[in-house]
Amino acid sequence: MSFDSSLIFPPKLLTGFIIQGTTVVTSTYSDSGSQYYGYPYRWRVTFDLDPQQHSNPNTPNPYTYNVSDVTPGMWIGQNSGCAYQIVSIISYTGSKTLVAEIEDTDFINLISSPTRRGGNTPLDNQPTIIFNLDDTGLPILNPIQSQSNQLPSYNYWVHDIESRFKFRNYYQKFFYISPGNNSNGLTGGDPVYLSVDSTFVKVTSTSQLEVDKIFGYVSGGNLPYPGHLTVMPAGKYVSDLPNLPGPTGSVLYLDTVNGVNNLSNITPATGPVKPVYIKISENSAILISSGGGSGSGSGSGDLPIYGTSGEIISTGATGLQFSGDGIDSITNIDNYVTVSINGGSSGTSGTNGTDGTSGTNGTDGTSGTSGTNGSSGTSGTNGTSGTDGTSGTNGTNGTSGTNGTNGTSGTNGTNGSSGTDGTSGTNGT
Repeated sequence: MSFDSSLIFPPKLLTGFIIQGTTVVTSTYSDSGSQYYGYPYRWRVTFDLDPQQHSNPNTPNPYTYNVSDVTPGMWIGQNSGCAYQIVSIISYTGSKTLVAEIEDTDFINLISSPTRRGGNTPLDNQPTIIFNLDDTGLPILNPIQSQSNQLPSYNYWVHDIESRFKFRNYYQKFFYISPGNNSNGLTGGDPVYLSVDSTFVKVTSTSQLEVDKIFGYVSGGNLPYPGHLTVMPAGKYVSDLPNLPGPTGSVLYLDTVNGVNNLSNITPATGPVKPVYIKISENSAILISSGGGSGSGSGSGDLPIYGTSGEIISTGATGLQFSGDGIDSITNIDNYVTVSINGGSSGTSGTNGTDGTSGTNGTDGTSGTSGTNGSSGTSGTNGTSGTDGTSGTNGTNGTSGTNGTNGTSGTNGTNGSSGTDGTSGTNGT
């Protein structure tokens, strides 16, 4: 595979000087209670810069960097050891003349002055370099040896410039909040997250969503002028990233299945959850300093809602709300929510089931056997015949014989056992 010079551009380091008599103060420190009240911290200056030659044909001006390649946010360094940030480009003429506004950021030049009077005005007609900072916030002073004829005795003051950014690193340690973006009254020590409109908002510790996307902490105030605050980020600032998904301030998760450039601002519904960045812009972010992925399922960020069959029916929810008479309490410990339910009120009665069919009749029991007949009683004896009386009166009739006694009745037969009842039919449901 052949080398593509459009993928890598040479570092930018222009040399020159500030033209004599062009330095004009544009802003002074306005805190009347400070010992530095009235001191300048911004100036408009005019540079005379030498074009920087290189060997890449794909830069805007092939094989050359000149004044048209200088942008706001770059820095200048002088042989005094002082460094100033370029806050705006006013104009440029040809390839050598540049008018810009520069700033003694955080008054570092002022407070470091050995005069004990706080001198910080940039020097005219003195060797000057214009450079970028790298992703870690340190100066890129390359190529400096090839331009050393424009920078006599540069060894010591270049070390001062390098050390200045180690002392006060603007990518890793400080972001700024202007007075107009501090409507919530942030003060030193406040934890903050980055909102979608790129302003800092104080974190509410009871909100897991806000805690998960903590950007950093307010670390100082009133620099470079009253009302300004600085924020120390909680992780490493990184830039030159591929296009990042989601709005500013989003937590971006590792997602090699559905993500954009392997990242997503939606918490993965299944599998390990690994937060990677907090988005600042399309191509810059704060790297979240954490260990391996957390447990599976949804964590912070957008919460997926599942249907009755397990399908995701929504990914836009950011929380759950529990309601009803049966909820006793809801507690949140670490990453778990516990909901205590007392059973709630009774539900309405269900409809009656249909009647079951009648069971079959049981079989009749067998009849008992008839009892035996009793024996007949003996007949009584006949009485003796009377003698014929004399004619005349009739003789009396003899007494009738006694009747024989009746025989005893036979005993009754035992009743037959009753048949078993048939089983009842089951009730209908």
